[in-house]
Amino acid sequence: MNVKHKIAVYGTLRPAEGEAVEIPGKIYDLGWFPGLVLDDSGATVKGTWIEVDDVRLAQLDRYEGYRKDRPESSLYLRKPFQGGWVYVYNRSIGSRDFIESGDWLAFTKQEQGVAA
Repeated sequence: MNVKHKIAVYGTLRPAEGEAVEIPGKIYDLGWFPGLVLDDSGATVKGTWIEVDDVRLAQLDRYEGYRKDRPESSLYLRKPFQGGWVYVYNRSIGSRDFIESGDWLAFTKQEQGVAA
């Protein structure tokens, strides 16, 4: 039996259409992909829910650089969020640019993420 997982995607994995979700936090421009930092500042990030099976979840973990066995060295962490998951950046933001709109697709002028 293959379990289904809901994931809130907001960047390169975000499809053009789907169930919208607002994620409390901020995203930053890290080059060709964004980094999400969860916070309670009142800022929100625009995302879309996707549903994946166990195999696709493992693929997404690799894509996001998430290592369940070594989270401290992961590029992103997969965190519980509203009954599903969201990938959160696991490095220092430093002087990266904050994306005020909270919308990666609008910021990059794309209809959907490059890996959607």
